Amino acid sequence: MKKIFTLIMIVLITSTLLAEIEFEKGFGLSTGMTSGFGASYRYVNKMYGFQTTYGGGTGDSNALHSIGLQLIKPIHSVQKTRFNIVGGFGIFASYENNHLDDMSYSISVGPEVEITFSRNMRFIIGSPFTVILHYDDDSKLASFMPTMSLIYFFK
Repeated sequence: MKKIFTLIMIVLITSTLLAEIEFEKGFGLSTGMTSGFGASYRYVNKMYGFQTTYGGGTGDSNALHSIGLQLIKPIHSVQKTRFNIVGGFGIFASYENNHLDDMSYSISVGPEVEITFSRNMRFIIGSPFTVILHYDDDSKLASFMPTMSLIYFFK
């Protein structure tokens, strides 16, 4: 009986101590011209953070890949919301019959908001000013383009 009581006390004390640690690392899904689309890893503490995203897909003779990197600077946080400034870089490439068909680069900077839904789940939405450059021609696009992420944070 003492062993069970001791085990319960250890679990309660450990869980109380761990409850005070802020979630910093998470995995989830993202979409956007700078964040890329696909699976994401996000690390954010009180001073800085980053998010990487990789996604890809294939069809009969086509393939599409995206890679994104965002640098994050937390500006203000309250209990369930955090306001960040992000800057990022994304690469999108499409292939047809194993040859590069189109490639574009995106660079952006702007605001984002993290909204905490549950203890571990956060929805992140941003609207950074984004410039998109195409690899094989001189076309450019500059606009505010949304990014969205749904991230599950771990301790």
